[in-house]
Order: sequence, then structure tokens, then C-alpha cells
Amino acid sequence: MKITINGEMVELTGSLSLQKWVEEQSIPTRTVIIEYNGEIVPEELWRNTVLKQGDKLEILKFVGGG
Repeated sequence: MKITINGEMVELTGSLSLQKWVEEQSIPTRTVIIEYNGEIVPEELWRNTVLKQGDKLEILKFVGGG
């Protein structure tokens, strides 16, 4: 299946939850917000959010600075 992640088309195999995809990518969950098809998804809902053909994800990472 093909989905768009941060504006880039990506091919995924099989059915994945958002939680499983985040784990596979080793994304640090404490410093990101994920927008799924235009809506911010709270981390507690990642496990129940199943990625589907044509979905769009935006991964927003917090960066500290001063």
C-alpha cells in the first residue's frame, strides 16, 4: 500500500497500526506529534489507528533550543 509521509510517497507492506509503524521507525514518542489525514492523533489512539492506502501522515518533531 502507498501512503504519504511528510509529503513523500512511501510503500508499506501488510497492515500496520500507527503505533507499530512508529515502533518500526524508532521514532521517539516523547518528542513527536503525528497528524493523520489532517487530524492530530493522540498517542493513546495510535494502537487503534490502522494505516490504509492513500493515507497522509505528517510527523512533527519538537526541537529544543535557546
